[in-house]
Amino acid sequence: MTTWKIYFQTGAVELKAKLAEGGEDMLPSLKYHLEAFDIKPLTAAEAFGLNREMTEYKTVMSHWWSTSSSRTHSGRPFDAIIAPVHPSASYPHDFASWWGYTTIWNILDYPSLTIPIWNFKISTETDPKYLDYKPMDNKFDKATHEMYDPELFANQPVCLQLVGRPFKDEEIVAVAEVFNDVLHPPTWTLS
Repeated sequence: MTTWKIYFQTGAVELKAKLAEGGEDMLPSLKYHLEAFDIKPLTAAEAFGLNREMTEYKTVMSHWWSTSSSRTHSGRPFDAIIAPVHPSASYPHDFASWWGYTTIWNILDYPSLTIPIWNFKISTETDPKYLDYKPMDNKFDKATHEMYDPELFANQPVCLQLVGRPFKDEEIVAVAEVFNDVLHPPTWTLS
């Protein structure tokens, strides 16, 4: 919620004006998000409050990452975090998707990238819809569960997100290259 309010501190008035100027409708999924997160223009005090909240999140995360060296065999902090990208393999065009797995890195200013795992794909046989699932009480979980269709996503590669520390963009790209080589070893050989 904090991230979305920071994204649209003016209540998206500029966006709405541009759409009106061009005679275009807002994408239904964006409209849903603006309503779901109660996006409205913020006062200066509200904007400062969100920035303070964002700074607190950054402080906690920075401390957690810096002290990760106590949780590794090497005694070094984590090089990267492997995280999900989305609560499902994908979603249909214009589906009002939950972005929490990616917006968290936006608010923290941590670089991230998405990498497909080509040999790990959705299968209608092994990845059926879990019919006994009880959705969480939020605006996205039930819709995401209902949207999942293993036939629609068959052969869709599952993707993961790699996250690095602030100002370490090149390092996370290097981690992604190693990660990709481990997951997808080259099939060619030198002769």
